[in-house]
Amino acid sequence: MAELAKLAAGWDAISIDCETTGLKTWLGDSVLGFGIGELRQGEKPSYYYLPISHFDADNISPKMLAPLRSVLAEKRVLGWNLKFDLHALAKLLKFKPPFYDVLPLARIMSTEERPILELNYVASSELGYIYQSEAKTSEFYRSHIDWEPPRKMKRWSVQEIGTKCCEDVHCAAQAYLHFSKDIPESLKLLYRREIGLTEILYEMERRGIRFDPDELEEVGGRLEGLMDGLLADLRGDTGQELFNPRSSPQVEKVMEGLKIKPRVYNKPKQDGTQSPKWDRDNLLVVGHPVALGIAQYRALGTQTGGFISLLREYVELLLEIMHFSYQNWGTVTGRLSAKDPNVQAMAKGWLQLGELGEEGEALAWSEDGPDKTLAVRTIFIPRPGYAFLDADYSQIEMFIAGWYMAQVGHPELLGLCQNEDVHRATALLVWGSETPEFRKRAKWFNFGLLYGLGLDALALRIGCSLKEATKYREQYYGTIGPGYYRVMQDIRAWLGTRGYVQNVYGRRYYIDVERAYIAFNYMVQGSVGDFVKFREARIKKLCWQLKMYPVLTTHDDILFEVPLALLDSPRIGQLVDILEDGAPFGMRLPLKLKVSRTNLAEMEDYRVPKAA
Repeated sequence: MAELAKLAAGWDAISIDCETTGLKTWLGDSVLGFGIGELRQGEKPSYYYLPISHFDADNISPKMLAPLRSVLAEKRVLGWNLKFDLHALAKLLKFKPPFYDVLPLARIMSTEERPILELNYVASSELGYIYQSEAKTSEFYRSHIDWEPPRKMKRWSVQEIGTKCCEDVHCAAQAYLHFSKDIPESLKLLYRREIGLTEILYEMERRGIRFDPDELEEVGGRLEGLMDGLLADLRGDTGQELFNPRSSPQVEKVMEGLKIKPRVYNKPKQDGTQSPKWDRDNLLVVGHPVALGIAQYRALGTQTGGFISLLREYVELLLEIMHFSYQNWGTVTGRLSAKDPNVQAMAKGWLQLGELGEEGEALAWSEDGPDKTLAVRTIFIPRPGYAFLDADYSQIEMFIAGWYMAQVGHPELLGLCQNEDVHRATALLVWGSETPEFRKRAKWFNFGLLYGLGLDALALRIGCSLKEATKYREQYYGTIGPGYYRVMQDIRAWLGTRGYVQNVYGRRYYIDVERAYIAFNYMVQGSVGDFVKFREARIKKLCWQLKMYPVLTTHDDILFEVPLALLDSPRIGQLVDILEDGAPFGMRLPLKLKVSRTNLAEMEDYRVPKAA
């Protein structure tokens, strides 16, 4: 070990990868071993696999790692999906930022809209390297040992796993050299931002968020009770004792029996036939109680089958801090995605039984009530001595869309965004009324502008005929359209000449010119996502000074844990100033602040105290 430490001391940067007994390292899956190698071009460097818990190797103890640990702590480190390795190895090794995750670099440099980002595929397609190891670890588990819960599996061949690990180390290093060799300056700056973000996300994931086990069982039990009631009603209404609302073939058969047809069908098969598309929107629009029950059953299942079921695994291990993983490469636009669990899919607000959601949801979740008896977010509570502070960018997508239009001489939409409710202001401008009916219409046309929704989708959500939707669209675009059409003209020109468009941060989107309509959505969503992500790097130093911690983030908000005493201090105004600084858009992007001393559902409006 001393010799390896001496050798590594001469390396400029380290490529690293670890192998584990499963993907749930927070729930007991352990490290089998890890590999390291030098980041070097030219002559192929050597790679070293260090076994930690193999059944057929002289395993290395944490104490034996001491000489190497001190060396690696001072080196630049890179890897593929690096945060996973850093979390898994946290008890064995310490690394200091910056963290060079090669996966976001590969995503940035890809010219495909939805690239395959598995390392073995990238190695083959970009580097011409074919893995020599015979099987993936997960396949090897099942073929070489008796199946047990993942965290108990520590008995597989060190030769097989070690070979694969060293190949991962090699391919991650070579992929970094390959992609960074000819990277354009604008994308180089974007990747530097992603490097800083990786550190922020690592710390956020590591801190996690506290939950109340008793509240978990209360909320989980009530949601499951609602699902049981819906299932019983559905089976009674359909006359099918084994009806499964999650089964598409069964739902299709039930709808056919009820003589209910969807508004939209799936794409034609090779033989020209089309199957009904019974997704949420189609189920809701037909207005039949069975269809509504199916949609609501599925919506409740999204909550119970996601983080609630995973949280119960934490409870089994007597843990009260939930961890998760953010991916800064997992979406087309550049927005963050989350998994294990997907905290971004967690319902926001209180469940309003018997009502449909305003945005075409099967269930209504309202932060304002009036029914405040059931919310999944009551499960999450601040640590002792802390409160939750949520900073939500109000109407940011509309602001950014308006900014793009203002750049081509049409500030109309940006002007509407200065109102507290942009959808109400849009309704008043376009149709001369701000009643709920007209606001809903304006909201969906605003969303249609952002997301590229077609007439079918708009009519479905507004609840009108195609003829009426056509008339409304003419009225809407007659007022808002000139700026949009001008931006689209530029987008088509860019796609025709360069093959891609880019957002304000330089992130590129390669799209066929025939699909130019989706490019505006990507530019807006990507700009919003990048802005919110990169704000977190800007507040890192201040958060450290104020002893406050970001613990969750979605597409347009950041949740902090802040010391209780800080809530009475005007210093939070410093945080707001940085977050609302709308560079590079040249305008301030307003925040709505909410605070809670109890749980994540009981949030109240918050104003920063004025300085004495």
